[in-house]
Order: sequence, then structure tokens, then C-alpha cells
Amino acid sequence: MSCTLLFSTTTQDHAVTQQRQAALSGELAITSTGPGLPTATLADVRATPEVRPAVALTPTTLGPSLGISDDTIPAEILNGGQGGGLDPGVSSGSLSALHGDTIALGHQRAAAAHAHIGDRVPVMLGDGTRTHATVVAIYTRALAFGDALLAPELTAGHQTTPLLGTILVHTAHPAAVAQRLQALAARYPGLRVNDRASLSTETDTERETNRWLGPLFVVIIFAFTSIAVINTLTMIALQRGRELGLLRLVGGTQPQVRSMARWEAGLIITIGLGLGLAIAAAALLPLSHALTGSLRPYVPLDQLAAILGVSALLALLALALPTRRALHARPIEAIGLTE
Repeated sequence: MSCTLLFSTTTQDHAVTQQRQAALSGELAITSTGPGLPTATLADVRATPEVRPAVALTPTTLGPSLGISDDTIPAEILNGGQGGGLDPGVSSGSLSALHGDTIALGHQRAAAAHAHIGDRVPVMLGDGTRTHATVVAIYTRALAFGDALLAPELTAGHQTTPLLGTILVHTAHPAAVAQRLQALAARYPGLRVNDRASLSTETDTERETNRWLGPLFVVIIFAFTSIAVINTLTMIALQRGRELGLLRLVGGTQPQVRSMARWEAGLIITIGLGLGLAIAAAALLPLSHALTGSLRPYVPLDQLAAILGVSALLALLALALPTRRALHARPIEAIGLTE
């Protein structure tokens, strides 16, 4: 269970990172140290010399709708249609049509809603308002942007704030353009110009809580599981005193009995770890396929080695120490013990 929980988190996190890196090819990103950027900022950025089309992304949510009930749907409001080096992996339709009461859907969400290009789909906006929107595009990188991209006109008047989140800029001269854009801070206090690498770091920070909470839960589960397994193995080993005494009485030497016990412990540990890996794989392979289309979950080898190594060491100690204690007793006394 601990392997499944840990590596499902790493698989999902890796898939999100890969999709974001592939989807954000713009050279610059404009953010704010405050709650957001005024809507006029996008027009001023586009008017800056040597700026190719720029777009703004603002995170939001949709209420339960679009084919799966009782789910809050992560989404982004996309101002500007196309440009800014933004590539959500559109498989059909076009983001240039994303204006008015329109929506773009991730391919899995579109499949769940049985939606195709040109269909009108019911949506619940973040404030609970129910409306309909026309599907103008379907994209594949939903992990990077959420399950829906919304036209700003669709959400107008239904947000807690009209401020923009991040403005993505595509330019052939990022260094020079960054200086010009930074000058806009005089008009928009808190404005900050970042490169694409900085933007990736900031987006990864949003998942930092999950990154340490996941391993913490794994450690807790692993600790309780280890206690139960160690107790079980220790009791099994302690109950073998009579058996080990009998082996010594029929001619087995202490080294031979220890060797047998080590081989048994090795087989128990190998079978146990093998079954554990098989159970984890049975859960991780479908998850990986659902997230990335590949049956290869992202498993950091150092973390896997640590889990397997600690598990094997604890099991070995739980079997070896009681066996060693049993071998210290005289065989004739061990035979007389009641199991």
C-alpha cells in the first residue's frame, strides 16, 4: 500500500510536469506579487515592441457538470485565444474560436460528457450559475491546464475577482523584451517578469504541500505495517524452538541450522517483496496509462530501493534474532518446550 500511494503521487506529479514543460514554450511569463494583474495589462503587454501574441491564464473552477457529477472541475480562463507559446495539445477545433460563450475541453472530460466540436454542453460556473457553452476545441494536455479552458466572456461577472493570473509571452528577443515589460511595473505595482524556467518552478511550488504530505502518509502507513509484520514474523520464529531443537538432535549442527534458517528467511523476504511489487504494479499500471497513455509509471529508483531495503532488513531482523535466541537453548530443553 505504501508503494502504491507513494508512486501514484510521483507518477501524477511527473506527468503534470512533463505536460507543462511541453505546453509552455513561450519565453517569458508575467505574474504579480499581489492577487493578480488588471485586465488592461494584457493589452499593454501586446503593445510592447517585439512581443508576439500574448495570452493570459487565470485559474478557476467549474461546478459539477460535463459528464461527471459531484466533481469540482479545475479550469483556466484563457484571454487571447492562441499565442504566448501556449500549446495545450489541441487535437480538434481551434483556440482562436475561444470567445463568447465557448469552451475547450480536455479529451477525457469531453469523452465523459460525450461532447464534440460544435456541441452545446451544460456547465456550472464557479459561483453556481448554470449555463451552456459551445465546444470549440478539444486538447490532450489536461493535466497542465485542467479539464476546461474558458472564454473570458463566459465567466464575466461570475468570478470573485476580474484580475488575470499569468500572462504568457512569446518573443524572439526575450532579454530586451523582458526589460521593456518590467517597465510596466510603474503602471502596475507588483508586476514581475519571469522566464519559462521560473514559471515552472512557481507552478511546481503549488504542489509542494502534496509532495511532502504524500511521503508523510507513506511513512505512517509503512511504520504501522512494519510493526504488524515484525510481530507476526517474530512470533513465527519463536514458535520454531522445538523444530530447531529436533533438527539438532538428529544430527544438524548449529551452522547448518542457521544456514537453513537464513535460506528460509531469504525465500520469505523475496516472496513477500515480490507479491508487494506485483500488487503495487496492478494499481500503478492502470493509473499511469490513464494519466499518460503509457504503462510505465514514474518510480524514482532511490525511493524504491529505500523501501525494499528497509523492508528486507526489518524482516530479516524479525526472523534472525528469535532464531538465534532459540539456538542458544539446549536441544533437549527445546524439545520439551510446549508450543
